[in-house]
Amino acid sequence: MNKILSLCLISTIVLFANFFPSTIHTTIAKIKDDQIILKHPIKDKTSCAIVHDYGNNIKALTFMCKQENGKIELIDSDIIHHDNIPTINTKPQAGDIVIGGYLYDNVLLLAPNEEVYKNLTKQYNRKWIHPDLYALFLSQEGDDEVTKESLKSFAKRYQIGLVMIVKSNQIVLYDPYSKNIVATKNYKTDTKKAKYPFYMHFEELDSGWFAKKDGNYYQEMERFK
Repeated sequence: MNKILSLCLISTIVLFANFFPSTIHTTIAKIKDDQIILKHPIKDKTSCAIVHDYGNNIKALTFMCKQENGKIELIDSDIIHHDNIPTINTKPQAGDIVIGGYLYDNVLLLAPNEEVYKNLTKQYNRKWIHPDLYALFLSQEGDDEVTKESLKSFAKRYQIGLVMIVKSNQIVLYDPYSKNIVATKNYKTDTKKAKYPFYMHFEELDSGWFAKKDGNYYQEMERFK
């Protein structure tokens, strides 16, 4: 019996591990007709970071990009914004390093309640970003709902690679840079036990949307498809 339980546990861990896309390191093989050709492919719909080597042990992130339908598209050059650091204007070049699934170990989890949150954070070995931080970010920014743009801004500020979103019948992994769902997994929850707008420690925040007393967590999360 113990052997069977151990095998089941190992199988579950393997399935959980396979749920997250792997981080892949490759390089730009060439740029042809303004199209970036990678030496090795990365998973479609995922974001990636381009790193340029300036020599003398100086490297820098120059662009965020995504692979969409087999093609690399540039997304953003202002990756790490800081008023005292100039924006890098280096264009992608052959030989540049490309990191597919950049920062995918850093994950924000949006869950309906504390029980689900604790269960998932125990099952998956990731660097979890607590939703309290995202709630404060929304309050400070004056946003009145969870949007793809606010998630991208939050991810950029706090160096987050993925958002795990719990729905009523599944979990999705959402890439805030590519604005795509990169993985899904069946997961049944009790739809009656859901905190609006999502699980967090704050009982109330004095900001438009957070001051609302009614709302449906699951309806809110259905916007991510």
